[in-house]
Amino acid sequence: MERFMVALDKVNEASMPKSTKSSEEENYLFIRADGRIYKVILKDILYGEASGNYTTIVTSELTLKSPMTFTAFESLLPTEDFDRIHRSFIINRSKITYIDGNRIFLGIHEIPLGQNYREGFLKKLGL
Repeated sequence: MERFMVALDKVNEASMPKSTKSSEEENYLFIRADGRIYKVILKDILYGEASGNYTTIVTSELTLKSPMTFTAFESLLPTEDFDRIHRSFIINRSKITYIDGNRIFLGIHEIPLGQNYREGFLKKLGL
C-alpha cells in the first residue's frame, strides 16, 4: 500500500502544471495597516517614510500607515531597486521623475535628499 501511495504522489507531482508566473509578479510584501493585511507589489511602491514607530508606505494606488519600524521596512526591500536617500525616506529608484538640487521628485511627490546620503546615492546612479 505504501509503494502505491508513493507512486501516486509522484504521478500527481508530475501532472501538476508548472508555475507560469514571472518572478516580477511574485515580488510583493504583506503589510499590516488599519487592522488589515495588504498585499503590496514592490514595483508599485513609490516611497516609504519614517513616522516614529510607524512607517508610511506610499504606492501608486494607496497610502498605508503600518505599525512597523522604518528599519524593519528597509530590511524587506531589495537593495537593487530601493535606496535610502534621507534619514526618514526610502525611494523606489525606478519611480524617479527628476532630481532638482536636494529634492527628488517621484511624479507629484517631492522627497528631500539628505546631505549624508547624497554622495552615495548619486554615485549609485552613476553621476
